[in-house]
Amino acid sequence: MRSVPIYVLAAVLTFAAALSVAAAWFSVSAIENATRKAVTGILNENGKSWVEIHSDGMQIYMTGLAPSESERSEALSLARTVIDASQVVDQMTADADFMLTPPQFSIEIMHNDTGISLIGLLPASMDSVAFREEISEAAGGVPTTDLMSQADYPEPEGWVDMMAFISKVLKRIPHVKMTIKASRAEVIAIADNLEEKRQLESELLRIVPKDAELAIKITTPKQAISPFTLRARLDDDGLAFYSCSAGTESARDRILQTASKIGLNGDNHCNIGLGAPTPYWGNAVIQSINTLAVLGGGSLSFTDADISLEVSNSASRKKFDMAIGELKANLPEIFTLDAKFITLPAEGTAVKPEFEAILTREGNVHLDGDVGDIHARMMIESFAKSHFTSDIVHMSARIFEQLPDNWTMRIMTGIEALSHLSNGAVKIAETGISASGETGNRNARADISSLFETNLEDAAQYSLDIDYIEKLDPIESLPSLDECEQMIVLAQNQSKIRFNPGKSTLEPNGKAIMDNIADILLQCGEMRIEIGGHTDSQGTEPMNQRLSLQRAQSVLNELRKRKVLSKSITVKGYGENEPIADNATEEGREANRRIEFKFIRAEPLP
Repeated sequence: MRSVPIYVLAAVLTFAAALSVAAAWFSVSAIENATRKAVTGILNENGKSWVEIHSDGMQIYMTGLAPSESERSEALSLARTVIDASQVVDQMTADADFMLTPPQFSIEIMHNDTGISLIGLLPASMDSVAFREEISEAAGGVPTTDLMSQADYPEPEGWVDMMAFISKVLKRIPHVKMTIKASRAEVIAIADNLEEKRQLESELLRIVPKDAELAIKITTPKQAISPFTLRARLDDDGLAFYSCSAGTESARDRILQTASKIGLNGDNHCNIGLGAPTPYWGNAVIQSINTLAVLGGGSLSFTDADISLEVSNSASRKKFDMAIGELKANLPEIFTLDAKFITLPAEGTAVKPEFEAILTREGNVHLDGDVGDIHARMMIESFAKSHFTSDIVHMSARIFEQLPDNWTMRIMTGIEALSHLSNGAVKIAETGISASGETGNRNARADISSLFETNLEDAAQYSLDIDYIEKLDPIESLPSLDECEQMIVLAQNQSKIRFNPGKSTLEPNGKAIMDNIADILLQCGEMRIEIGGHTDSQGTEPMNQRLSLQRAQSVLNELRKRKVLSKSITVKGYGENEPIADNATEEGREANRRIEFKFIRAEPLP
């Protein structure tokens, strides 16, 4: 075998090495180009075309003359969103003409399940490491991504208070986005429900620094509804909804419009949520309601895709068969229909078992009726006391030997339904169960309907007659901010807050008006309010400024004496600077000497 000359082997090896070096060089060059292109792209998209990008291996060098220190910081933050911060080398400078103007310090905080991201510009005097650790601790120790930079300028007024505000918000809201400046906070968050949304809005107004603007946007996601139900009955009094579910606002509106045409009565509330078994849920409901109308009455029950429809012999059997046949032909395939034509039994005199649970307006619970034995009685009484305060439950029961199956379960289901009402009654009979009464919970009918659907052996055998009363709703019954402001204005129109001439002490007869205003504020709950003092033009301007502030403070002190929470109330003296009438007349001067209550509103974000 002939051996390969050594110079041939050397040539082959040299060629292979050169090829490897060339391949590596091209790979590195491709990575550099891709990184440079990505950084340049995001900078240009955000108006930072003045930045020049140079790459050297894995490093990106940023050069250029920034219009301001703030612009330089924003460009640096943008680049760090594309590549790791350790790979960015900042060689940018800021225009000297702008260096005398302090930059706009701001922080954007995003908190979600993966942790916290911090982007923005901080004063150089701030310990950014300590701040990051404080933020992480406030959010429960979650990891923090730091994309902040710093500029050597003094902290603006209010900056420290706003940093404390950030921690307070993170302790309260698990998913939030904030944009924070020295004098303004923007907060975007999600609440689980309407009640939590209102609580968050109120709490944010309380904890934001007093001199800062607040803009908020809190949304509530659709609730998950399971099972998806609708329960309705049409009789001589019209159509009544016991529960109503819809997947979209459009479906809800169409259902309610159809129901209104055939005489919908009572509260027309319909829950919107996730969980509809098909996009055609609304169509099936509308077709079934129209069938009820054709038959002249009956009951209708939807549980997901299962439909139960009952009509008594008040309609003819032929008409019933034709209407049900047409409904079955038009329903989407996913739905199953169980239609019953019920012949009403003749009236009898046989004694039937029954049980009734009543919740009075005074808050007492009375249980009376038939139970199987002493053990069942004890179980029912104990169950009632677990849902209501023990000392308000009063029970009297009879032993009835022949009871339907699951009678005790029916009673306990009825008691649990009663706990959803402010007052009312639940009646359990051999043929079914009925609940009636008043509630301050818009979802009570749907909740009770779902409870019956789940626990009763025949979901069709129940009826509901429940009225939503707004004044019983702990949220809806609270006066709105506008209503509170109007009540304060009306109170002052009826009786003005007056002071002794030239002093900040209230006139002796000022007790009544202060009592009235305190009652209004206690009814409205804690709100962010400014008490402003105003004077006429008599006297010197500095004196009037001081006197107006002292009078506003006196009003606040009087409210504190009456147990009004004052943490979110501020006072301000306007002196003679904002007259509402002519100071040349006594009547005008009297009008200008006044106290105004300004209710501070959060600015809604788009």
